[in-house]
Amino acid sequence: MTLDPHTQGFLDALQRIDARRKKEMPAYDYKCNTCDLTMTILRGITEDELKPICVKCQAEMTRSYDSAPAVTFLGIGWGKDA
Repeated sequence: MTLDPHTQGFLDALQRIDARRKKEMPAYDYKCNTCDLTMTILRGITEDELKPICVKCQAEMTRSYDSAPAVTFLGIGWGKDA
């Protein structure tokens, strides 16, 4: 099966991301506009944003902001120390 260049580029990016998975990188959630499939993609903040294609129905996915970011405050002055 031949993939269009956009989809092939996306799959290549996923392979590069898997290779760097051991490093800490921001995780971005994407949701399919058609079938509601969700996917988490690790991507550096300086990398260009991808427009992922759903692996289930081949529709375009959009960035999902449903989940709260994981933030850890270290040092004095946070929470009970304030």
